[in-house]
This record gives sequence, structure tokens and C-alpha cells, in this order.
Amino acid sequence: MNLIGNKLYNYALPWGNSPASPYVCNFSEDQVCFNAHNQLCLNTKKIGNWGWYMDDLWVGLWRLRPYECGMVVSKEKFGFGMFEFEFTLPKERGSWPAIWLLDIDKKVNILPEIDIMEQFVKNCWWKHKLSLNYQDGPSYENNRTRGKTLWGLFPWHRKPINIKLLWNKDYLQWIFDGGVELTVDAKEMNNFPVSPMNLIINSGVGDWKPKDNISPFIITKAEYTKL
Repeated sequence: MNLIGNKLYNYALPWGNSPASPYVCNFSEDQVCFNAHNQLCLNTKKIGNWGWYMDDLWVGLWRLRPYECGMVVSKEKFGFGMFEFEFTLPKERGSWPAIWLLDIDKKVNILPEIDIMEQFVKNCWWKHKLSLNYQDGPSYENNRTRGKTLWGLFPWHRKPINIKLLWNKDYLQWIFDGGVELTVDAKEMNNFPVSPMNLIINSGVGDWKPKDNISPFIITKAEYTKL
């Protein structure tokens, strides 16, 4: 199943489009583009904008942020299967692109969460790092995680990247450029996901002295094969 297409997605989470600190961006449909080459482009723009979020009492509030970024949230949920993504990363300090799975029908900050790929560019050295991660919960404050950092000789934005996630009832497995990099065994986790989850892909900006102009996060391939 091809996962690139504007009819497949919404553009905010049920609890808002203004994520908590250290994000310094709000998400907007204006920064999402599906182009003629079957690519998903998630842009970042330095522009003051208001975003909304739900607090702990589920009251809607507003927040002013200096950056606007793109996010897509799948309308459909996906279960056991193989996910494959090819993409090009932003190169500037402050960028925070991610591809992840979460059940958005639960309230905010309810785990588990599968981070297929995430990159925090906090300084020039972090351009050489990619994070693969599983967060078992039960909460972000009391969280059991499994993860791996991939280090590159050159910054990762210099070449297209291919990552696959295999998810079945027994394990999660991350495959990077054809090799297995991380396996999470279901028997070792308390909340291993067995129910379908939503796919979320976003650009982002963290509070790490970000550049004014940040290049787009471009997904050139996104495929799902159900098991």
C-alpha cells in the first residue's frame, strides 16, 4: 500500500497542533505538500503563528510559536506488517523530523509509541545521529524504552535513507540499509502493541538555537504491507 497521498491524512493530533517544549513550532497544513513526483514534503517556515493544545484537564489553550512545520496523521490505523520509508533529511541546526506510530484514540501522552526514525539536530555533531526507539510506557515519566543510535561518518542529510520496520506479534525489528539494527522482543515488554496504530510523519523544530531557514523533510517512498 502506497502511503503517500493527501486523502490518507489529517494535519493535527486530537489534542492539538502545538506540541510541548522543547518544540518551538506549531504544525500547519500549509507546510504539507504532496508533489507531482509522488513525494511528501514537510516544510518548516519561520513565521509567528498560534497553535492550540489540550492541557491535563482537557481544556483547550493557545500558544504562540516562532516556527510553523508540517505534520500528517493517518486517518487509517495500521497493524502488524512491514513499513518502508525512503527520505531526505533537513540539514540545519534545530530540525526535528520524525516518523512514528501511536494510537491517537488514547489521550495525550499514552504509550506505547514506536519511533521508526527520529533526528534531533541539537548541534553539528547531531547531524551524524539517527534515533530508532520504542517507548513501552506506561507514561513518559515512568517509561521503559529500547533504542539504538545510528552514527554516520558523514551527516545523514547528504544521502537518501531507507528504513524498514517489521512489526508482528513477537517482535519489532528495524532494518536500516538492508541490515537489522534493532529488535524489541514482545516478551520483554509490558505493553507491547498488538492493536493497530496511526502513522505520524512530521518536520519539527526544537529549542536548540535553530536556524531561520530550515530545508524540508522529503519522503520519497512510504509503503505498508500487511501481514
